Amino acid sequence: GVPPDLPTWRHTYHSIPRLVLDYLVVRNRVGAIRAAGVRRVDQNPNDRGPTVFGSDHHPLLARIDLAS
Repeated sequence: GVPPDLPTWRHTYHSIPRLVLDYLVVRNRVGAIRAAGVRRVDQNPNDRGPTVFGSDHHPLLARIDLAS
């Protein structure tokens, strides 16, 4: 729903998200990806835990390095 007042936005949402992307399929011309490294860009140690969207399990902003 829509909140009655404009919320103060932070980089992490402390609620149940409407859509979560858990899987990403990537293919290159060779057809194989040898390795993938993910590094969270917006790390904040105060925003961790099972109810925090953007915790280590679901990073909101991350860099993905692929090696083929």
